[in-house]
Amino acid sequence: DLHSFPTRRSSDLTGRASFALRVHGDSMEPDYFDGDIVLVDADADVNVGDVGIFIVNGEGFIKQRGKDRLISLNNKYKDIRISADDTCVCKGKVIGSL
Repeated sequence: DLHSFPTRRSSDLTGRASFALRVHGDSMEPDYFDGDIVLVDADADVNVGDVGIFIVNGEGFIKQRGKDRLISLNNKYKDIRISADDTCVCKGKVIGSL
């Protein structure tokens, strides 16, 4: 027996999301926690200060974009500096979580 529930904000976000990923680790706490599912818009611009999904030298990260680095919100972790020798690809902007 299916029941309908009121539309939640996350439902609007899921419609805009290109894909979803599960967060592994605590480097983005207090905004995103280990096990959270984040919604990602692959077509959105990711500007300095935005949180995005980045592939750096083949390894995936959820981080805040800085000018020359990727920033963890949890100060237990150092920033990931991006140099000319690194390969860094942005896969999309994090637009919310479930």
